[in-house]
Amino acid sequence: MFPLSGAAQSILGTPDAYLGQDPPGDVPKEFAPDILADKGMMVLGRIAITHDGREIVYDQAPAMYGTKDLVVKSVEFDGRAWGAPHVLKFSHYVQDPTLDLDGKHLLFMNDHGESVRSERTAQGWSDPQLFLKGKKFMLYNLMPVLSGDYYLGTNGTWGKSDDWNSVRFAKASVSGADILVHDLGSPLNEPGFNGDFYVAPDESYMVVSANETPDFECELFISFRHSDGTWSKPVSLGSRINDGPAHRWGAFVSPDGKYLFYTRGTEKGGCAIFWVRFDTLLMALRPSA
Repeated sequence: MFPLSGAAQSILGTPDAYLGQDPPGDVPKEFAPDILADKGMMVLGRIAITHDGREIVYDQAPAMYGTKDLVVKSVEFDGRAWGAPHVLKFSHYVQDPTLDLDGKHLLFMNDHGESVRSERTAQGWSDPQLFLKGKKFMLYNLMPVLSGDYYLGTNGTWGKSDDWNSVRFAKASVSGADILVHDLGSPLNEPGFNGDFYVAPDESYMVVSANETPDFECELFISFRHSDGTWSKPVSLGSRINDGPAHRWGAFVSPDGKYLFYTRGTEKGGCAIFWVRFDTLLMALRPSA
């Protein structure tokens, strides 16, 4: 759950939350079909939902792969109703929005594998500026936690910057413009690509894309953090979420902790954002003390 102190006029827990969509149960369903994406486009990657639930930021693209014509869009609740989705007019390509814990910044990755950051202003989200640059390694899915550190997928010191199969789940500390990363090791990391994940702000668990095939089809698993800082062997989120061969990535848990959002896509069926009730599933999978 996000830290919600200071969130003004939150709509979470009201019928207006989540675009007024009927919440899912334990069977995933597509989130807001025919609302977020323009005709012929799809919503993909991780979405970001502000702590008060009044804004949703997401990526729209014509295809599951590539960056051509990908844009970042936002949809906002004005106190009475949700407005129409609109493109955030940034001057350069960015993707995969992640809301910083202060609620005032959005983190993205640019097409150079760097982290950039946008600031909320009176006029809206500012043009993203370089936030962190890896030392010849990729900063993929940078995600802040309450300790002040970040989790990410990266090649670090152990792989080449253009080798996706060397990307591993890692944790980073930041000092000024300097970033130090360390591999989270096994059993969290598997052979091949390890980069798509969601980490709880308190670092108690991670939802990871696992069992990656060579073309990045995968399933969603969960790992829990031990008191010594190591991570448990990831276990499947179950057959209702992992319902056959598909690409599954962009995991995100809603600010109230109730719902898991993720992108599900296949070559034949395109892709879309799905959501499913998560708090009860988390409770069932969490190891007993």
